[in-house]
Amino acid sequence: MIARLLRMLPVWAWLLGAAGVGGLLGWWRLEAVIAERDLAEEQAEQAKQNVEQMQQALDWQRAQATALSVALAARSDALEQIRQDMTRQRQALDQLEANDADTRDWAGQPVPSAVAGWVRKLGASGRDGDDDADNTRTPDAPTPGAEPKHHEQP
Repeated sequence: MIARLLRMLPVWAWLLGAAGVGGLLGWWRLEAVIAERDLAEEQAEQAKQNVEQMQQALDWQRAQATALSVALAARSDALEQIRQDMTRQRQALDQLEANDADTRDWAGQPVPSAVAGWVRKLGASGRDGDDDADNTRTPDAPTPGAEPKHHEQP
């Protein structure tokens, strides 16, 4: 039966048909490859845009990190200057207490409880970051809940 079909059509017709089918298959494959190429180009363009956006975000983060680093360095320098100033002031006070009788007598007097509590809060706020030092009261007014007797300065 196949031999009969082969004999019905001339060889050139079979070759022409095979060439036509081959051409259609080649065209179909070419369209698929072109579609894949176009998709790859779109993905590459999207990737380039993503890289540009990420680069901008990274540049911004680097600038922020640099600004924070500069601010922290300035803060550290300021804190060190404050520590040095406090040390100098404490040394001057100690020397004044040692050399001046009036200052020594004054420093030996009891401190009102409101002032002692305020100073303790002030010291704690520096460690905890909670700045309650501006919450002042009249120095001689008793602190609520505090005992009425005066505490001596440590």
